[in-house]
Amino acid sequence: MKPITPDLTIAEILARWPVVIPVFLKHKMGCVGCHMNTFDTLADAMKIYSLEPASFVEEINNVITIPKQPEI
Repeated sequence: MKPITPDLTIAEILARWPVVIPVFLKHKMGCVGCHMNTFDTLADAMKIYSLEPASFVEEINNVITIPKQPEI
């Protein structure tokens, strides 16, 4: 099971997995720093920004499941 689901609030997602912030910014989403992110779910945000839910959820889940590369 993937950790991020559409029913989670944006605030919860950003607090638990800050590594996904660049994905939100890439899609020009104003969720990062928005005062409504405490109330809006990921499903709400995807609807507001006209994002295809399955592919966006997959994209952010892929970011958090990629193991961190060791620094050289």
